[in-house]
Amino acid sequence: MATGDKANAALPEINNFTLSKILVQQPTYTVYQGLQKKDQTPTFLFVLSQTRAENPALTTQFTERAQIVAKLDNPYLAAVLESGVTEDDKAFTAVARVEGPLLADSLAQRPSEEQALSPLTALSLMQSVAEAMWTAEQAGLTHHNLTPASIILPQADTGIIYDLVVPTAANPDYAQNYPEQMLTYQSPEQLAGQPPTIPSNIYAFGIILYELLAGHRPELPTSEWDIFEHKGIPREIPLEEARPGLMPATYELVKNCIWQKEWSRYQSFSEVLAALETALAAEREGPPPSALIPLDRRIWLIGGAILLILLLLISGFFVVRSLSGGDDDNAELFVPPNTAVPSPTEPPPTATNSDTTKNQPGDPAPAEVIPVENVATETATATATPTITPSPTATETPTATSTPAETATVTETAPPVETACEPSPPSGWVQYAVQEGDYLYNLAVATGRTVERIQEVNCLTGNILRLNQKIWLPRLPGPTVTPPPASSDTSGSSATTPNQPPTQPPGPTSEPPTRTPPPP
Repeated sequence: MATGDKANAALPEINNFTLSKILVQQPTYTVYQGLQKKDQTPTFLFVLSQTRAENPALTTQFTERAQIVAKLDNPYLAAVLESGVTEDDKAFTAVARVEGPLLADSLAQRPSEEQALSPLTALSLMQSVAEAMWTAEQAGLTHHNLTPASIILPQADTGIIYDLVVPTAANPDYAQNYPEQMLTYQSPEQLAGQPPTIPSNIYAFGIILYELLAGHRPELPTSEWDIFEHKGIPREIPLEEARPGLMPATYELVKNCIWQKEWSRYQSFSEVLAALETALAAEREGPPPSALIPLDRRIWLIGGAILLILLLLISGFFVVRSLSGGDDDNAELFVPPNTAVPSPTEPPPTATNSDTTKNQPGDPAPAEVIPVENVATETATATATPTITPSPTATETPTATSTPAETATVTETAPPVETACEPSPPSGWVQYAVQEGDYLYNLAVATGRTVERIQEVNCLTGNILRLNQKIWLPRLPGPTVTPPPASSDTSGSSATTPNQPPTQPPGPTSEPPTRTPPPP
């Protein structure tokens, strides 16, 4: 809408009104500023440019619209004083003139550094405009072209719409192309030739509010790579960048008013009013104070976080250790005492005593050599399960092996030479005297440990063990002596009892082998 102060002393009188100057002039209507002759009431006179004969449809719309606005009761809508026809058969409507500048003139006169209003002033001003537009919407009216030139400012934070009497058919012809730098007050659908609607009015309302808060209308990006610009779809610089520091509710209000798509905006001024109330309340309260955590609480939180990280690291260490076959000093792996464990890399043991002989066919197979625990250590670390120590001259009935095993007389050897390394047995480990046929690999498999672990605990630097050498091993379950079934053969063997191990029948030419008990 074009505005100006075009004073004309030769302006004619219109019925009971004296005209002082032309305020707005458009192709289809003109707005005059004047006085009512009777009581000198300041008025705005809207006069159509065409007679009733020249444009009867527009004349009818103009007259009917003036009658509807005259019935509206809203302090932010200019009251209709009179409607009629001039002497030259042109329809006119007189509206009460409110003292104050047009919003368009006020913005133009403000210094560039003061173009933006405070958020409370801008929101309060546009709240009064939204209430006037909500009243018009309820009456079924749509503003023909809402711009800052349609709003009079009786106060800095109050706006009054004075040109609602102009019908939408009197719209001026808008440019069909988007501006290069800023958005216009007309919605995209209006620029495309469609008549204004309530969402179109909401779009214009949002552009005005943006201008009041930022000091200028929404600017468009000008970079060459911007995809929206290449597609011809305006994507304005958001208000967050043009005016930082406002409350999120204010940014949300403006954004939901100026979406390019009509269906994306608020669809009614009742929604706009609700959003304005929220934004005003948020701006009055201001940003919430920063939630600073007290120093002592922060120390506790940081310490707790560090402790949690350490616990996670330790848990992860033990999980990885268990998955990789690490030690568990409290766990015991049960291995049947009479089960021979072959070594894939070391040769089978050979008898070193010349008196040892192989069993003859038909003789019962001797038992495997079972590691014997140190008596003193056993007494100190005894558990609920007793360990049976085999007699030096006794042999046990085989239970798991089918191949006869060789036995040998144990001979005393020199004690191991102590080194600088001190054995450090974990909890649950006991001393064990090395027997004939013991290898580190066999002992590692039988105890569920690795060779390296046994070497580390016992300060061993090689794989060679000596007879009766004392080493630390996890506790092994004691052997269980099973009495052989009663036999009626003629060999002279007698049944054994659980407390007296059976005596191996002598071979044709050999005596029973003897075992030297381990040193105490």
